[in-house]
Amino acid sequence: MLHGGFQVKVDEKGRVKLPSLFRKEFTERFGDGAFYVTSVRGDCAHIYPARAWEEVLTRLSAQAASKPPVAKFRRVTSYFGQVVPMDPQGRLVIPPKLRDAAQIADDVIILGQNNHLEVWNLERFQQTLVADPITAEDEDYLATLGI
Repeated sequence: MLHGGFQVKVDEKGRVKLPSLFRKEFTERFGDGAFYVTSVRGDCAHIYPARAWEEVLTRLSAQAASKPPVAKFRRVTSYFGQVVPMDPQGRLVIPPKLRDAAQIADDVIILGQNNHLEVWNLERFQQTLVADPITAEDEDYLATLGI
């Protein structure tokens, strides 16, 4: 299960080095191979191992493509998305279009999200934490889940 967060730097070529803990988890759960890098809103990058992304597509294909949420999701994840190999040093290139939209440069935070990673501009992520904190209502809902 991918969880936790690591602060890393984006290099001059737009590459992020995946923390070794995440690389190990990816390999154990999904094997070696390419990754699909995309976004849903353009505010951060989502890094999926190819097998995990195929599972998402399989679930989507079971839905009517004409349903607006399905069509929007396919459209935006295709717009931002690109298959990206990992180099021998464990680095992935964030596609330029997504890098620009999400302001992914310099310091970023990589967050584990079960079957994928999120890469956020560190400053933008910190602002999001302040602007959208966990509320008492959120805590009540989580309590119904036993959390």
